[in-house]
Amino acid sequence: MTQVLVCSNSEQRRREWRLALEAHACWRAVETASLNEALAVARQLPLHCAVLDQAVLDAARLPEFGCAVVVCGPDGGETAWKAALDAGAQDYYVNGGDARGLVSAVEKAAYRHEQHCALGDAAPHLIWTWRTDGTVDCVNRRWREFTGMSLEQAQQGQHWKLLRRADRHAAQTAYAAALESGQPFEMQCRIRPKEGRGWRWLQVQCVPVTDGAGRIARWLGTATDVDSLKRSELAMRASAGRFRRLFDENPLGIALEDENGCFLSVNAALCRMLGYQVEELLGRSFRGLTRHESPGIRALVRRDGTLVWTRIHEEEGNGQGQRFTLVEDITAHKAGEEERRLLVTVLENTPDFVGLARMDGSVFYVNRAGCRLVGLAGPEEAVRLSIEEYGYPDDLRLYREEIMPAVKRGEVWQGEIRFRHQATGEPIPMEMRAFAIFDERGRRIGFANVSRDIRERKAIESALQASERQHRMLIQTLPQMVWMTRSDGACDYLSPQWLEYTGVPEAAQWGNGWAQTLHPEDRERTVQSWTESVATGARYDIEYRLRRHDGVYRWFKARAVRLTDEHGRVARWIGVCTDIHDQKSVENALRRSNAELEQFAYVASHDLQEPLRNATIYAQLLERRCGASLDAEAREYLDNVVRSSQRMRQLVDDLLTYSRLSADCGSSVADPRAAVEVAIENLQELVRETGAAIQCGPMPAVQANQSQLAAVFQNLLSNSLKYARPGTPPVVRVEAAATEGVCTFSVRDNGQGFEPRYAEKIFGIFKRLHGASVPGTGIGLAIVKNIVERHGGTAWAEGEPGAGATIYFTLPVA
Repeated sequence: MTQVLVCSNSEQRRREWRLALEAHACWRAVETASLNEALAVARQLPLHCAVLDQAVLDAARLPEFGCAVVVCGPDGGETAWKAALDAGAQDYYVNGGDARGLVSAVEKAAYRHEQHCALGDAAPHLIWTWRTDGTVDCVNRRWREFTGMSLEQAQQGQHWKLLRRADRHAAQTAYAAALESGQPFEMQCRIRPKEGRGWRWLQVQCVPVTDGAGRIARWLGTATDVDSLKRSELAMRASAGRFRRLFDENPLGIALEDENGCFLSVNAALCRMLGYQVEELLGRSFRGLTRHESPGIRALVRRDGTLVWTRIHEEEGNGQGQRFTLVEDITAHKAGEEERRLLVTVLENTPDFVGLARMDGSVFYVNRAGCRLVGLAGPEEAVRLSIEEYGYPDDLRLYREEIMPAVKRGEVWQGEIRFRHQATGEPIPMEMRAFAIFDERGRRIGFANVSRDIRERKAIESALQASERQHRMLIQTLPQMVWMTRSDGACDYLSPQWLEYTGVPEAAQWGNGWAQTLHPEDRERTVQSWTESVATGARYDIEYRLRRHDGVYRWFKARAVRLTDEHGRVARWIGVCTDIHDQKSVENALRRSNAELEQFAYVASHDLQEPLRNATIYAQLLERRCGASLDAEAREYLDNVVRSSQRMRQLVDDLLTYSRLSADCGSSVADPRAAVEVAIENLQELVRETGAAIQCGPMPAVQANQSQLAAVFQNLLSNSLKYARPGTPPVVRVEAAATEGVCTFSVRDNGQGFEPRYAEKIFGIFKRLHGASVPGTGIGLAIVKNIVERHGGTAWAEGEPGAGATIYFTLPVA
């Protein structure tokens, strides 16, 4: 049954209204005496309409009824009717009128209310109202369907939970501010709909509703679903921002051109690329900046006149003849293309195996040398194999457990591994270097394998090992003692012969321990000499005494040379010690014998010269006293005695000189030119007598005894002057030429010369070719040869009869 509420503080009026409504409309009327009581009933019962006495009317609370309202009053004028409508009533009834008029007023009010509610429910928007205390008192069907809440839940404030946390505080703040200020507000917020599929944007508008007195009676709120629009707006805003950032921050140069190709806008990358400011480029065009052009490629002129190679891509703009042009700087790319071409050329021509594989082991590149090495026809066959199929089966464990884990850790693996020849199956020893390769983003995309065929090296190593074994066997069979040291001179190897001789453990002689086996008198100079050789790299050559295991010292000659690496730096020293004790004994005996011989020669020459001197004196006395009484024959005999005595005396002097040459010559740095000058000074009387011309060219310093070198030149010059051709002044030319550490001297004259078959004979002692016609003893050239050979040189002669002679000899350059 339809229920109608009647409220009046007049019991009679309540009764009249109730009877009229029940009699004419069969409605059930509920009586209340006050507005509060009426509102309490309205909250409990579904009411068709509420009939309120104007005496109890409170316009501010009228919306709380939630149904149609008819106001009853004594005044039937337009003013009273308008005031009732402004208060929120749907109709006005004049008290005391026809009962049917009240029923009609209720029916009109109910109809208007139902129409209003239907209109709100039919609206696509969310609509609600709330009282001035903030309590929601009405929501439309769209609100309930969207939120999934009832009016009662909304009145309990649960609708705030529907707002996203980030928007909730702003909405509650705006709501509270509107209630306090009475000003409408509008905002956008996100609400989770009943389906719970994410958040949706709503456009919320709230306006106050006033009564006839201008007081806020309630608030009306509407919310429009603008999620698609909002998201499109956000997307467009983000897109515009991204486009602007893309335009401004893009590493590619970008230009917006008009229909004539003139720049309307340019980004910073294009300005940097061309070296211009933005203002300088606006209005210009690519046509005016292009130096060279090919399909898609242009060489643009920078502001400084240099060229920048670019790749051009054009896109249509807004359909008004405008277009976007993307400009990519490929200057480095063009250089990189050349570098890549050179790199590929290098890879394809390197003798090493170069392979590239993905991390799963599939091969995607092997160079030509690599294909040939493992017996493949070409790259097509190479990429059909996995990386494991390249390896020798016995080495797969090394590949899986060491190489690949190291590559995955980003390390470089280097070592030896064997490859498998795909045709013969034979193992190929390789020295491999494997490392990861990355793309431009730093992602590991595979690994590289650079390997070198070391079969030849392995063969060399095997040969070296065999050679080393042979050398060790040879060292063990040598009579000499062999030793080796590090580059700093510390001993680290002693041959078995050394250890056997000294009887001292090897470890005790390492480093400088070997010096303890030297004779105390030789130790200091030996260690000092060795230290100097190590410091300067000079050859080590010394003699010292070394203690044998039985305490006996024997003389040894030690020599050592340095072994250098490929950079010329000393890597090791190797030395040998030769037992020269017996040789030393013989040399000492020979030295004593030579001393005795020299003493004998001196005594013999003294004893021989004394009777010769007496014979000469007495012959001269005889000539002085008896010369006048002697006939010519007797005088000739006497002259022969004197000449023979003098020649015999000269012969004894030359023999003494020759015998003394066996003594140590004591060579040092000698000046040949000074020696020639001394010889000329000693022969100056003979030079004057013969009218000789002696010429001397440049000569380097040599290793010789200065006085003995002067004796050599004096004997040679003397021969050239004595053997001059009759009637021809002698001309002698002394010259020298140094080659590979040896100086060759020549003494050339224009004298009588000799037969070539006598070239060796003339160097013999007492060997003369011209008899007594030329003064001399025949020892001069023998002395020259002896001196030269004792200095490590040689002497020889060349000549032709009547064409002069040339004597040659060599000496080491100082």
